[in-house]
Amino acid sequence: MKSHGCHRLLFVFFFVNVFFHLAPHTHAYRSAVDMTLSPDRAPNLQPVSSPRPASVPTANSPVPSPDPASVPTSNSPVSSSGPASIPIANSPMNYVSFPPSGADAPSEPNLPSQAEASVTLNPANLDLSSGIIEKNVDPKVQKICDSTDHPLLCLGTVVPLLDHKTDSFSILEVSVKASSELTKFALSMAKKFSSMPGVPPKVASILRDCKDSYDEALYNFEKAMNALPERDIGTLNTMLSAVITDIGDCEDELSGTGSTSPLSNYAEKLTNMTSNCLAIASLLQD
Repeated sequence: MKSHGCHRLLFVFFFVNVFFHLAPHTHAYRSAVDMTLSPDRAPNLQPVSSPRPASVPTANSPVPSPDPASVPTSNSPVSSSGPASIPIANSPMNYVSFPPSGADAPSEPNLPSQAEASVTLNPANLDLSSGIIEKNVDPKVQKICDSTDHPLLCLGTVVPLLDHKTDSFSILEVSVKASSELTKFALSMAKKFSSMPGVPPKVASILRDCKDSYDEALYNFEKAMNALPERDIGTLNTMLSAVITDIGDCEDELSGTGSTSPLSNYAEKLTNMTSNCLAIASLLQD
């Protein structure tokens, strides 16, 4: 009976020791199982990337400055809608006034360049002062031009075009050719002005007549050129005089409208150049 009681106490003691020994491990195991099966308690096993030092701004990090090319400034060019939408300062209409206004007259447009004609004029030479040109002109050429009514215009016309020839015939030939080329340019301007928008109908009609006048003047210059090799001074004088009449007819019609002639600058120079041709031609008769 006593031995049976001792066995029972030993059993109870053994059971208690086993329970206290296994209880912590059983609790940890259950916690691990619960964390695996429960999504709310499951740990995040994905690797987390740490920020790079270069991407994390610090107090000493330099602040990147914007690209100068991308920042508009007060001097930055402003894009335009194209040449067609912007009035050009040297457009032909700047040399036409219908009717004339009190504003200052615009400067004269450029004459044709050497690329546009085989024999042409340098507009800068048409208003030369005697002090500039006397240093480079041959005395023979100076003497011939001094015999004309417009010596500076004569020098400005012939000096750039002479090929080391200083006789009266060569100077006359160059003068007639230069006048003919300026007539071609004036004819092209008459065509342009006559079809330009905004020109009064009456003036446009007269400009169309002026085209015929300048076309006739060009024909007369050609006849004068043909008379030169033959030394036909009579025909030469007749053709040159007809040119002055043709140009004058156009200017007279335009002045009668009360409008400023868009061809007046060309007409004045052509008239004076043709007058010089007649004066030089008279030297061939002496």
